[in-house]
Amino acid sequence: MLRKSRLNLAKQAILCAIVILLVFCPRSCPITHAWSVSGHQAIASKACRLFPGRWGDFFRYYEWLLNETVAYPDTFYKGRDPAEGSRHYVNLEVWNASRPETGTLPSAVETYGRSMADAIKAGDWNKVLLDAGRLSHYISDICQPYHSTVNYDPVTKSGIRLHAVWDAAIMTHLSEIRFISFIGTPQIVNLAEYALTLARQSYSFLVEINTTLIDLGQPWSSRLTEIVENRTNTAIIATTNVWHTAVAGSNANAPILPENKKLNIVATSLLQTIDVSRDSVFEFVVTDQLGVKVASEIRADIAGITLETESHLDLADPLGRYRTLLQANKLGGLGAVAEFIVIAQRSGYVPARLVVSVQVLGRPTGQPDYMIYVSIVASIFMLISFVLLVREYRKQAPM
Repeated sequence: MLRKSRLNLAKQAILCAIVILLVFCPRSCPITHAWSVSGHQAIASKACRLFPGRWGDFFRYYEWLLNETVAYPDTFYKGRDPAEGSRHYVNLEVWNASRPETGTLPSAVETYGRSMADAIKAGDWNKVLLDAGRLSHYISDICQPYHSTVNYDPVTKSGIRLHAVWDAAIMTHLSEIRFISFIGTPQIVNLAEYALTLARQSYSFLVEINTTLIDLGQPWSSRLTEIVENRTNTAIIATTNVWHTAVAGSNANAPILPENKKLNIVATSLLQTIDVSRDSVFEFVVTDQLGVKVASEIRADIAGITLETESHLDLADPLGRYRTLLQANKLGGLGAVAEFIVIAQRSGYVPARLVVSVQVLGRPTGQPDYMIYVSIVASIFMLISFVLLVREYRKQAPM
């Protein structure tokens, strides 16, 4: 009996230690994704299609782009911004707004909701779409139950990690989910408080989820599919609500959408001359008629010489920025004036073409102007020949 009592005490001590670690230790490695990229895109697309009025037309017009920007918090920002990880969750058991390690999702929703409203006021449609993608991502993340708890990645008895299972649940059970088809008028919400409310809703499902998958050891159940459906449709509604709150906060009308989808190339650096003795760079952006930057296929050449172009990714503005490399070792044969051409293409858009005549200066490093040397040598040879000729003439002249 004494031995059994000691074993029970040991088990209780281990359980207490685990709870203390979960509660007081911050996440050392934030989860890479929530709902998966395709899950986030499904939510954003549904929100675009259900949003009413002219703003709905705007979101639908850029649905393809929102499907890119909604993924950026996982695919772009996380690898570059140390503060990004904590924007994706709320540890409700220990949440404290002054402790970032317990989750900053509510403040992130408020920050980017205000930023989106300011961008609408300024007519910066590029920023509007970046912020709209972030808002949809964060507000959808908190509809994933494991983003509301310190125990964010429990493991089943067979060793299956449940965070990844739930991330993939939308796409895994896509054929079984009945997506919401009508939402009426979106609501204006208190952004931070709304995020916390959604977190509490998600948290309320955790006991049932963990009981089914861990305690009972079931691989899945129809009830869990119902919970996924509930959380997915809640995320769609929540996306329309946070977008609507930002739109209402701007007190501005939706922009008039361009009839023609045409690309523009806008230079952000000067290219009037090229010094071919050193490498140089030409920077530009590709936009549509509203000034929204568009990722495109780029071809660039100068006097028929193909040039390399790379995306210029910036944390604050990762869309449609490029730099063409004018490498000295490729430009040695250029004449005094050369034609520089950039072409931008994207499916569904009229391509853009930029043509610039540039003056070519300098000579490539390590290649002297051999014509000057040829002229000098020829002059010396002619001088020597003349001297020898005079000398021979004097020898043969009569005294």
